[in-house]
Amino acid sequence: MSDRRRLLLFASPLLVPLLVLAIMHFGTGKGSLLQFAAIAVLTGGAGAVVFVNYRATLNLIRELKSKLHGLHKTRHVVEYNTDGTIIWANDLFLKLLGYRLDERVGHHHRMFVDADTAQSAEYRDMWARLARGEFVEQRVKRNTARGNIWVINNYTPVFDTKGRPYKVVNWMADITAYQSQEKVVAALVEGLNKLAAGDLQARIDQVFDGEYETLRHTFNAAVAHSQDAMRSVLSATDVIGRDASGIAHAATDLSQRTEQQAASLEETAAAL
Repeated sequence: MSDRRRLLLFASPLLVPLLVLAIMHFGTGKGSLLQFAAIAVLTGGAGAVVFVNYRATLNLIRELKSKLHGLHKTRHVVEYNTDGTIIWANDLFLKLLGYRLDERVGHHHRMFVDADTAQSAEYRDMWARLARGEFVEQRVKRNTARGNIWVINNYTPVFDTKGRPYKVVNWMADITAYQSQEKVVAALVEGLNKLAAGDLQARIDQVFDGEYETLRHTFNAAVAHSQDAMRSVLSATDVIGRDASGIAHAATDLSQRTEQQAASLEETAAAL
């Protein structure tokens, strides 16, 4: 429907009094010209107010539609009934989780969580809160058709005209890459702290995701090289220590022989 037709439909009730008065005035002659003019002015003023309010409302609707369109282009969106049944999802959500819409509609949200979570009191409480109209935010691991991912869920209840929640919209963001980075940073910090404490046996055994696995191997190789270098230094120090001990022993022996020779010379000189 065009904006012009919407405006005509919206303002048409205001034209009824003017039309009735025109019929009374020109058709029956019972309406006065003053009454006709007064109602015409009032109807025109009301129409102007309606037109201004209509334009403002239409602009607000367009703005909200644009914002919603932008969110659907950047966020993974899925809608549920208040009992957790899936009723709709956008393309980004379906692509991320590896499903088609017709495969998921009618299924319960618990398909995205593990069995222990689905049976937990916290999980039941979450849906009870959403059914009461409360907002819920989570940072959790979710099951997909291709494995597990980490996401931030923003569950937002939607209310009807009577203020009662009738569905829940989840604005989801994929943070799997960020979660991997945090895991990598934590492991590196732990390994570096061990090295700072003098532990050359420190290694990162936890496997990293994707390209970060190269970083783990590089860290372990660097520590191994440092350990080998330290062994070489210790070995060289031991050799130097042994050589120094030999030199000291030789010097002591030389000194003793020198003293003995000096004593012999003194005895010979005394005899002469």
